Amino acid sequence: MNDTDTTDVSPMTPQIELPNIPEMSDLRIHTEREEETAFIQSDPPPSLNTIPLELESILGEDEGYIFEDEKYDLHPAVLQVCQQNYEEGCDILYAQQFIVCFNTYLIKDCYPRSPLFRRNIRFQHSRCHEYNTSFKNVRRWKIIVSSYNNIGWIETPSWGLNAFEYFCDRLSSVAITGLEIILCDPNSESKRRPIKPREILRPLTILRNRFNYSTSDSSEVSQRKSNMPKPRMYKKLKHLVEGNRPVERLSEMHSRLVRFTRSFENFAPWKLEMAADAEEVDPSLSNPRHFNHWPSPYTGVTHTSFLEKTLREAYTASQYFDSAKFKSLRAGIVHHLHPQYDRILNASRLLVEAIKERKIKFEALDPVSANIRVTRRHDWEEIAELAVLVEEEISTHEKKARKLQVDYPRAMMLQRLGRILEDKRSDLFFAAFQDLLHDLEGQFLEIRQAWEDLFKGDTHQKTMCDILYDSRCLEGVIDLTVREPDMRVPRKEYAEWGAGSSWG
Repeated sequence: MNDTDTTDVSPMTPQIELPNIPEMSDLRIHTEREEETAFIQSDPPPSLNTIPLELESILGEDEGYIFEDEKYDLHPAVLQVCQQNYEEGCDILYAQQFIVCFNTYLIKDCYPRSPLFRRNIRFQHSRCHEYNTSFKNVRRWKIIVSSYNNIGWIETPSWGLNAFEYFCDRLSSVAITGLEIILCDPNSESKRRPIKPREILRPLTILRNRFNYSTSDSSEVSQRKSNMPKPRMYKKLKHLVEGNRPVERLSEMHSRLVRFTRSFENFAPWKLEMAADAEEVDPSLSNPRHFNHWPSPYTGVTHTSFLEKTLREAYTASQYFDSAKFKSLRAGIVHHLHPQYDRILNASRLLVEAIKERKIKFEALDPVSANIRVTRRHDWEEIAELAVLVEEEISTHEKKARKLQVDYPRAMMLQRLGRILEDKRSDLFFAAFQDLLHDLEGQFLEIRQAWEDLFKGDTHQKTMCDILYDSRCLEGVIDLTVREPDMRVPRKEYAEWGAGSSWG
């Protein structure tokens, strides 16, 4: 199949070409020759001619001794020249075309070195969010894409489940001038399940309207055995990549979904575990589960948790740029957590109304009278009712299938409040009650903010979720550090109480 794209492309417009690649060894030799020729033919940095003659004698003189830290006595002018050399060298380096191959078996012993690769990706596995910042400086890329699915942990990319999808997602926020995609010849790879061209090129939709799509065929491979698209498929792919539909950043939408799910969990180790499991590709590469001090409901051998399983599936859908499946899974998580949100909201409203009523009528929890000892039985009953409401509020923040463990921070704060009530220490009750309220309010506001941001990345109208965020919901728990504006005049009984009164 000959080139079918005759559109004129401006020099600054990224262009993508899809030729077949016959041999990896030829590519390696050709690449090395190109790099060597480019550096040989390049002019020396002009900043080398700006070094003063009187400074050349001290340039690079080592004043350190062996087994000690090296120190150089360099003039500021020399340092400025070195900085200019570095900037000019970076311009020459990043102007070259960088080759990236996500399947190490295709290139055997030739490991491509680029700003994205600073390690041997065959044996060193890094997290998906780790990549070198110099990635943003590269302006021309050549990407070798496999025609088969990667199978086996040794071929698992170093930063995520699908390296090409992750690469395109990161490339969408970088200014580039050239992009070349090479579809490997299926005959040159090991026999595994092939991928259709539409599935291979789907990640390019994130780069929509940033380049022109064109293909070229290799005469060494017949059309029957080649993985190049046919004319009809080519038109569909061109429409897929260069369409006018808005682009949805599923990676950002997945991050918002993880924050929304984590906001319903209060225990910090489990919150971190939930976020890690949502992005962890191969659990065998992470730390063994039996080393965890707290048994997490989101981890384990069977992985039976609904949230843990759905977050993994949503992460996979976001990596494959499957918007419909991702939104369906997100809607399932929202439906799963919505009953708990309703319980939290109702309990918070009851607690806030009770606090306001007691602050107005009885001056309970008022910062002015917080240090006054309570002597009447009726006042202790009012305080005990507040403690019961707080305990009910805490129970709504927990999952139905799990009881509040006694060694968790929130449970320990509740136990402290109970001991204060048993000992009738009114001087300690205010601080303990306020700590609990701040803890509950922090989680509640986190849930509200996460839900408000959950659908912000949807550029299409359909969110596939019939439960939407209610902006009229509760703002938060009442502030105990200020007096109510309609606070009544203190009762006469309070004037008779003293800080040193005894219990009656």
